[in-house]
Amino acid sequence: MMDPILSMIGICRKAGRIEAGEEPVDAAVRARDARLLLLAADAADNTARRCAHFAEVGQCLWLRIPESKYELGRALGRGSCAILAITDTGLALAVAQRLAEHDPAKYDEAVAKLQVKAQRARERQEEQLRHEKNLRQGKRRAKTPPPPPEEAPPKGRTPDRPPAPGRRPGGPGKGPGGPGKGPSGPRKGPGGPGKGPGRPGAGPRKGPGGAGRGPGKGPDDRGPGYRPSRKERRHAEVNARYAHARPVKRGKGSKPGGDKPNGGKPGGKGPKV
Repeated sequence: MMDPILSMIGICRKAGRIEAGEEPVDAAVRARDARLLLLAADAADNTARRCAHFAEVGQCLWLRIPESKYELGRALGRGSCAILAITDTGLALAVAQRLAEHDPAKYDEAVAKLQVKAQRARERQEEQLRHEKNLRQGKRRAKTPPPPPEEAPPKGRTPDRPPAPGRRPGGPGKGPGGPGKGPSGPRKGPGGPGKGPGRPGAGPRKGPGGAGRGPGKGPDDRGPGYRPSRKERRHAEVNARYAHARPVKRGKGSKPGGDKPNGGKPGGKGPKV
């Protein structure tokens, strides 16, 4: 009687869902097609390390089976085989279940993981089939009907607007026609009583010589206790000294700054008297 594990491996070979040898297994792992890796019981340690590395790269499971390399090779129609990969999730689950029948403690965990993966694969396949069926039948998602248009108000009539929050329609307050500030109330502007230049009824403006300020104080309108400054006394002496002199006509022979008290130079001495 043939071993059921080898029988399932032969079915996988006939279905074309198996890769035997290190190089074909490496290619299937890198393409993310491998679902389960099987290692012969008498495989070398180096081959076991490569199998663990392949499983890590391809994110799949690997199991060491009790069959030898010669028995695996005979099931595949070749001399010997140390490592092989199954590329179908359902067939990988069937092989793991055959292994769990002989040693449940060793292979039950792998069977549970493969069952989850097989369920997800079936769901994806069913969804893909439904999508292809909808494409063939030309089904489309039902469009929502547009909202009904609003009725327009009749011509010559404005739509009623709700009053603004915090206001009472038609009550006293600010607004056209109401008492207070508005177009019908008294407005300040040109011609009304108020401040501003050129407005009739404005009072006298303050300024030099205006009606709002009294007569300005001159040199003769100072108080009795006023004392002139030193600069004022000096100017008074100079004016009194040259009151009878005639002004000098500038021309030929005149000195620059001759009529100036300091000789026309800043800080210089004036003409001797």
